[in-house]
Amino acid sequence: MRAADRRRLVGVAAVLACAAASAGPPPMPAPPAPPPQVLIDPNDPDPPEQVAPVQAVPPDPALVARGHRMYKDYCQKCHGVEMVSPGGGFFDLRTFPHDDKARFVNSVTNGKRAMPAWGGVFKAEDIDTLWAYISSYGAPK
Repeated sequence: MRAADRRRLVGVAAVLACAAASAGPPPMPAPPAPPPQVLIDPNDPDPPEQVAPVQAVPPDPALVARGHRMYKDYCQKCHGVEMVSPGGGFFDLRTFPHDDKARFVNSVTNGKRAMPAWGGVFKAEDIDTLWAYISSYGAPK
C-alpha cells in the first residue's frame, strides 16, 4: 500500500471515529479532580523547602503485558504500533507525561478532539491496565 493511500485511510478512519463518537452515548461524568499540586514561584525570594519527587514504582510486568494486548486491540489503529504515531494528528503516546494519569483517564473516558470517548466501553480497571502499558514507555525494566 502506498504511503499516500495509507495516509488517506488514516484520515478516513479519524473522521469515522469522530462521527461514531458524536453518535454514541452521552459523555460520562469527569473523574474526580486530582489533589491540588503545589506550585513554586521561581521568582519567590523565600521559596518553600523543596521535597524530592517520589520515585515511581515500575508497573507490574503482567499488567503491562495485558495493557499492551488491549492497546493492540483498541488503540493501535490510531496511535500506531508500539505507540509510534502514524501522523495525521494522532497523539504520540510515547510522549505522554508519566505523572499525569488523571489527564489520561479523562481523555480515554471522555474523548478529546478526534478521539472518541471510551468510557462506555472500558471499566476503570481496563483504563488502569492501559495506563500501565502507556506509562511503562521508557521505564527501567
